[in-house]
Amino acid sequence: MNRRRLAGCLLASAVALSGCASVSDRAATAGSTATDFLRNVGAGNGDAACAALAPDTVAELEQSETKPCREVILDEDLPEPGEMGKTSVYGQWAQVHLTSDTLFLAAFPGGWRVVAAGCTPRRVTAPTTAPCRGADMRTLFVLLLLCVGVGLAFIVGLGVLHR
Repeated sequence: MNRRRLAGCLLASAVALSGCASVSDRAATAGSTATDFLRNVGAGNGDAACAALAPDTVAELEQSETKPCREVILDEDLPEPGEMGKTSVYGQWAQVHLTSDTLFLAAFPGGWRVVAAGCTPRRVTAPTTAPCRGADMRTLFVLLLLCVGVGLAFIVGLGVLHR
């Protein structure tokens, strides 16, 4: 019986971890998504730029301007991508610093999506300030809960292995 439980836990852990890439790989992919997004905006390709946005970000843009995302995004005052700075990955979230902008991304089943862009750097007191377009706090909270749930499931699985 213990061998079956151990085998089940190992299988569940392997499945859970199989989708995980190294932090440096995830950071590189998030950085690429951020720069591609800004390049598409700069090139006037609203469809491709909106495809890189998180669903709630698209909805917020369309609702605030009552126009399709592909039109609204091209009217935003977003810079061309500058040089890549530091990219930080925190679980399912990433912050990409470019010399021209700071973008916030979230991991979705299809890959990284831009949650917020056009954020203005601040001096010492805080990293960014409004206006920073992005998803509402409810979406951020739901994604945070999802991350916590996956972490707890992994910890429970490890606890069962040590019995």
